[in-house]
Amino acid sequence: MLALAESWLADEPSEPYALWFRAMALFELGQFSQAAKAFEAAARDVPAWKENAGAYISECKTRLDPTGYAKSQQPDGAVSQKSAPSAAP
Repeated sequence: MLALAESWLADEPSEPYALWFRAMALFELGQFSQAAKAFEAAARDVPAWKENAGAYISECKTRLDPTGYAKSQQPDGAVSQKSAPSAAP
């Protein structure tokens, strides 16, 4: 999903749905610092998404340790599954 979103963004850098899909992909990959920034970008131009993005941003912050790394990072690079906010645009 990340590659698809980034390809879409290469053609349409401001497309809100592409920005949202990129944010979701980063979140699912456990790249929470990048995901939080991506959710902010996605919600910037679509005020109706602000609340949903805020829920994901908060969740991203709770999953990061003070150094910015995922708290639940496994040695094999996987991220343990913790329930994500159910909000979507």
